[in-house]
Amino acid sequence: MVRALLALCLSLPFVLACQGSGVPLYESCSADPCDDAADECFTVAWEVGRDGTMCSLYCSEHSDCPGNSSCYELVGDPRMERVCFQRCDSELDCPADFQCVNAEMGGGVVDAICLPN
Repeated sequence: MVRALLALCLSLPFVLACQGSGVPLYESCSADPCDDAADECFTVAWEVGRDGTMCSLYCSEHSDCPGNSSCYELVGDPRMERVCFQRCDSELDCPADFQCVNAEMGGGVVDAICLPN
């Protein structure tokens, strides 16, 4: 089932979700399904011409996300679901084909997260 979810409340334009099960959390899942640790494979479009996929989990708060990751609400989802994103200090902290991006809310940087290119 594919469902459109608009941006994180952090200025990320939108997210689409699809089911899956093989690729580890916070890795690209466009060709292969996610392993059992992930809830779904998400396609994240965060800038014009910039989008990609990643395996992730739904969450309620940061502590629900394993490892060094953050939980952010998805804008546009009528259920107001939240999803985990891997935190980063630089590109070296992100998987290949991901970029470390400042997450902003209220005009200020609140975090840096890995987003697929």
